[in-house]
Amino acid sequence: MTSYSFKNWSAACLKVFSSTKSPARDFPRRLRLLPFFGAMGLSTITPGKVQEYRVNRIATSKTGKAPARSTIHDEVVSSGDAEDRHPA
Repeated sequence: MTSYSFKNWSAACLKVFSSTKSPARDFPRRLRLLPFFGAMGLSTITPGKVQEYRVNRIATSKTGKAPARSTIHDEVVSSGDAEDRHPA
């Protein structure tokens, strides 16, 4: 079994699925998820790491207020949605 980094896996998913999805749907993955999870191996991304992402996302908000819970949820779920259709 090949070990993928989040960055490589995400790039493969974008190649396979970007034509069927709106580019706006891929935006959170490129803007927010890649900087945080990019170098991590997929097998190292645990529920604890996802919680760290949520805490980091709230702490680094540029507006000074936390993003809506639904916004963070949608970012994380968009990543899992692509995982269900893993291209590799």
